[in-house]
Amino acid sequence: MRWRLVIEESALDLLLTQRGTRLRALRQALDRLTEHPHVRPEAVVRGETGRANFRVNGPTFQITYWLDVYVHQVRVVEISLT
Repeated sequence: MRWRLVIEESALDLLLTQRGTRLRALRQALDRLTEHPHVRPEAVVRGETGRANFRVNGPTFQITYWLDVYVHQVRVVEISLT
């Protein structure tokens, strides 16, 4: 089952500024998360609410997200460039 992708506004703003190879890599990483949301993350960090957020690394970025298992959503809270 493919999960639905929900992106916080600040992460979406950064995503919309990207072009070319980096944009393709980000899109592929987001697609992989919706296809395989339970992939082992590189890190688990606590968000502002104390919720466990997961972090995956790409070649030039990090994606921080949490899973809403009740409605099958991958909720991206941050995308940062490395």
